[in-house]
Amino acid sequence: MPYGVPVGEKRFFLKTAGKPDAPILIIYDFSISLLRNAQRLKEKSRHPLLPELCQIIASPDGPLCVYEWADGELLRNARDRFQALPVDEIIQVLDGIYDLHHQLT
Repeated sequence: MPYGVPVGEKRFFLKTAGKPDAPILIIYDFSISLLRNAQRLKEKSRHPLLPELCQIIASPDGPLCVYEWADGELLRNARDRFQALPVDEIIQVLDGIYDLHHQLT
């Protein structure tokens, strides 16, 4: 489950696996493995398109990933605006995404 948390003048994005007994949209154990994978990604890549993973905190319900806050919006709205961009800008964004995927493989 994601959370936005202010700490002093900064804001952080927290990602947890939720609770094992909560109504789920994703299998809890799989969610835990995704959070642990975030640490491996942090060690492997510092690509500018990846949010900065500041810390991973052990909690009774599994890892808690603490990320730098990045302003954003729901994907549906962003997708519509993205599709309306000039082709050159779309290609630039896709080049960055392909570069990130290449770096992670």
